[in-house]
Amino acid sequence: PFDLLLHSLQLNRAEISTSGFGGTLPDLSFETTLPLQDLKFHDGKWSSGSPIEAVVENVIVGTGKAQLLSADRIELSAGTLETLLEEHVVPGIALHGLDVLLTDASLASFRKNEDDPATTANPTTAPSEKATPWTLDKVTLTDGKVLLRDLTLAGKAGPELQASVTARLEDLHFGPEGFVSKASQTIIVENTKLRAPGATTATDPLLSIERAEMVGRWSEFQKNSLLDRLVIRGPKIEFTDATLGHWLQEEKADPETAGPVDRPVYKVTDLDVTGGRLVADSSFSV
Repeated sequence: PFDLLLHSLQLNRAEISTSGFGGTLPDLSFETTLPLQDLKFHDGKWSSGSPIEAVVENVIVGTGKAQLLSADRIELSAGTLETLLEEHVVPGIALHGLDVLLTDASLASFRKNEDDPATTANPTTAPSEKATPWTLDKVTLTDGKVLLRDLTLAGKAGPELQASVTARLEDLHFGPEGFVSKASQTIIVENTKLRAPGATTATDPLLSIERAEMVGRWSEFQKNSLLDRLVIRGPKIEFTDATLGHWLQEEKADPETAGPVDRPVYKVTDLDVTGGRLVADSSFSV
């Protein structure tokens, strides 16, 4: 059997990048700092003699118009290497300066994989085997930004959405059954602006919100569409022909052919809205 023992292994601002996978995977680049003590490989398993504290900086996924996300800094703390690899437990992840750009170009490789029969074939894991789920005890996000634009949804042009996001998430589990969590999560969204497809940037956004704080449990939201608390500051709705863009034409096209729409009914236990403004001057219902 092959055994390996390294008393000390240190990566200092190592630069790592991958590219040229022909669209099956986006290009990736980052810098990392990773100190490991008493790194051991024995009986086919890795272990370490100290907790893992890794730092990843200047993360970029995708390049040019196909860039999907970037992050200034990601801090990962784990127990020992065997806890991470065997038990799939991560005590903490802190994301700083995460920017996410959702466009047709940035999502092209993922959509290609979804449409490829080879990637949607039956999994290789035998039915009797059950993969160990990943557990993230705590995830924090600071100074995050999301921008959605030039994205096709259900065969139609999607809206443009931009927002700043911070979050405090706990007890997250990812496994064969998908995402599961019963803990209370907090997400704060600021400077949100929503523009309908076809609306020009010269017009006011259809919807803008200065700040929204959402608190709830994913288990309750998934099952009952329920949030524990929603606090909204400074919401503004500009309901005009100009801000509705293409949505106005779609509504007028053939209203008689539209069938019933089955949408979930969202509920909030504690709702607090202040500083709102509504402008309604449209031929939408005419």
